[in-house]
Amino acid sequence: METIGFIGLGLMGKPMSKNLIEAGYPVIVHSRGKGPVKELEEFGAQAAKSSAEVAERSDKIITMLPDSPDVQQVVAGPGGVLEGAKKGLIIVDMSTISPQVSMNLAQEAAKKGVEMLDAPVSGGDIGAKEGTLAIMVGGKEKVFERCLPIF
Repeated sequence: METIGFIGLGLMGKPMSKNLIEAGYPVIVHSRGKGPVKELEEFGAQAAKSSAEVAERSDKIITMLPDSPDVQQVVAGPGGVLEGAKKGLIIVDMSTISPQVSMNLAQEAAKKGVEMLDAPVSGGDIGAKEGTLAIMVGGKEKVFERCLPIF
């Protein structure tokens, strides 16, 4: 089973990570706050010290972050996902960010042989807890199909 990296463990990300763990996926987590990381470790996740480390240890990465600058920093900044990414990695950004930022990050990822999907969600923290979020995905169809099991 593929290892899923999850970055951003707030109101939405923490329950989404728990759902992946409950579904049997190995999950590597990272977040600014240490509390959610520790809680998810107790639930069965493994912690990473940086976004780059999440990328090194994962087959697919989900980001669930507050805004465009946060996603830019986590994906393309120092110690970011692209720094640790290997060819074939898939990044699924489930944050609600600027379409232009999403496209720019996808172009940067492609330079490293990394695929990216823009996949914002609707349904709030209740949908995240219950696993009933609506996911609106943009990106290559073949990459989307490879990610369907985790959606």
